Amino acid sequence: MNSKKNTFLIDYYKNIMTMEGKKYEYENILGGINRKIKELEKLTVGTERNYNREEKKSIENFPMDYSGLSSAWLGSCAPALVVSVVLCLFKSPSEWFSFFLGLWFVIGIIVSIFYLLGKYFEKIEREKKVKKEIEDENKKLKAEIIKYNMNLKINKSKGSVLLPPLQEEYNYLYECYEKLCVTLKRAYELDLIYPKYRNYIAVCTIYEYLDSGRCSKLDGSDGAYNLFESELRANIIINKLNTVVSKLDRIADNQHALYMSICNANYNINKMFSVLSKDLKHISESTEIMAYNTEAIEQNTEFIKWYEIVKDTIK
Repeated sequence: MNSKKNTFLIDYYKNIMTMEGKKYEYENILGGINRKIKELEKLTVGTERNYNREEKKSIENFPMDYSGLSSAWLGSCAPALVVSVVLCLFKSPSEWFSFFLGLWFVIGIIVSIFYLLGKYFEKIEREKKVKKEIEDENKKLKAEIIKYNMNLKINKSKGSVLLPPLQEEYNYLYECYEKLCVTLKRAYELDLIYPKYRNYIAVCTIYEYLDSGRCSKLDGSDGAYNLFESELRANIIINKLNTVVSKLDRIADNQHALYMSICNANYNINKMFSVLSKDLKHISESTEIMAYNTEAIEQNTEFIKWYEIVKDTIK
């Protein structure tokens, strides 16, 4: 491969690498904006809670407990029997039995009255206690519902203000992303790169081989493809984007072009997220956002112009 064509190939790879880096950048920014949109949409969903209709707890009347009344009657038998036994020394058996029954009845009536009075006052105290507990619960519940409804109104208002500009920015960047993907697809379809190596990592790594002079061509035993496969088998380079992103420092030496490209993309991603987290309400007025959007349009225009030149060159 002569020097002129080698320069052409390096320039071709450099532009593909730049587009792949921008694609990675767009995907992360769009993903972050989309997550923020979903968060705001969740805030606007919900209906007000109605304390009187749905939430308020009512106080039920407690019935009297008569389960121990029979036991009280039986218990009154003992004192009546004791008195009757003492008096039986002075009475005939028939008189004794009549006296016992009468005395038992009187004692039973008195015991029952005291028993019922005790149960009645017990019922009153229980109702007071439960009423106090329910009133406290209802007060707490009412305060919670008032707070919930206030937050719901605030969130709906917040969502109605913040969602439109954020959605507009998402749509704008997504349009730029789609145009970039179309240009990148067309550039790949020029068939200068073997399909297996049409990805972010391979493009950056092979660009570095060509630009550094380690390789002067793509195919053959001393070509960039062969070197890429050799270093991949030897674990000198990493070919999985998730691993690269999570362990970026590990590729700083052996895949320096990829390292620099991702660092640059991450810088722009973090810068955009920082701006978006500060003031979503005035996105359209942010100078940083406006500058990024303008740059995105200009870059897409440059990529398209470059593609047209390359397409004409290889005809």
